[in-house]
Amino acid sequence: MKVHLRRQALLSRLLFSAAGKILLGLSVFLVLIGLGAFTFTWIHFSSLIDQKLKEGPWDETAMLFAAPEELRVGDPMTLDEMVAALRRRGYTQSPANRMGWYRIRPSGDGIEIYPSRLASEEVEGGIVYINQNRVEKIHALSDHSERRSLVIEPELITNLFDRNRQKRRAVAFQDLPKVLVDAVLSAEDKRFFQHSGFDPIRIIRTAWVDVTQNRRYGASTISMQLARMIWLTQEKTAKRKLTEVLITLQIEQKLSKEQLFEYYANHVDLGQRQSFAIRGFGEAAQVYFGKDVRELTAPEAALLAGRGKFLTELAQAAV
Repeated sequence: MKVHLRRQALLSRLLFSAAGKILLGLSVFLVLIGLGAFTFTWIHFSSLIDQKLKEGPWDETAMLFAAPEELRVGDPMTLDEMVAALRRRGYTQSPANRMGWYRIRPSGDGIEIYPSRLASEEVEGGIVYINQNRVEKIHALSDHSERRSLVIEPELITNLFDRNRQKRRAVAFQDLPKVLVDAVLSAEDKRFFQHSGFDPIRIIRTAWVDVTQNRRYGASTISMQLARMIWLTQEKTAKRKLTEVLITLQIEQKLSKEQLFEYYANHVDLGQRQSFAIRGFGEAAQVYFGKDVRELTAPEAALLAGRGKFLTELAQAAV
């Protein structure tokens, strides 16, 4: 005569036995320890990230400016040259731009200049009228009085980071041309604006390439690279990789995609010039092409994006 016990009954007997209770208690204890450790680690890195964001993405720097420029009535100047001079100083046509903004008069005979709030007292807003490739007259915006000259803000040459001998020219996301953003996304992270820090499609492709072609294919997204650039070293360990994941998850919550891209654009390694490391697209545009980042063409943007990708992969392979 065979006796069949239901599976649920066997499981109940196991759980309520002395050994089962010990096993269950040990499992709960380990789960609580794991949750506690994860919570502590999450809060710890959250605090570090908040502190870094509060202090700024990089250490204090020395800002090198050219001499202030005085524009006088009668000076040779075209409208295009005036616009180029303002754009080299960080001006855009957006009133929200923190570096100052300008507006070309509808009649096309002049340009209105609105300095940043941080400008020195000698710098003031004005309307510069241009006729026959010369400055015809200048009006102050404050009282609309006519002036013989107007002091405009000095051009920022570069930022020096003496401790690490780096040069960087900070740029905002809205200052990056679309051709550069598209080039970086194509080279580094095509689905950056769609994923939440990790790209599952890219992870699967990486595993496939590793297995079938026996070659390295990077799975790091822009957010993961940013976590390494600012908060971590390039050391390849399981602990560092886990930390990278935690930081990536947190910065994806704390920053918008535009802010993340802006941080990346100002930190990416773009080579060496003499004894200084070139960091960020703003400085690279000046060093390699002698122009403001806003003026990059599609081929130039593709070259910089490809250079950034190559140097990032080279640094990873060297570790």
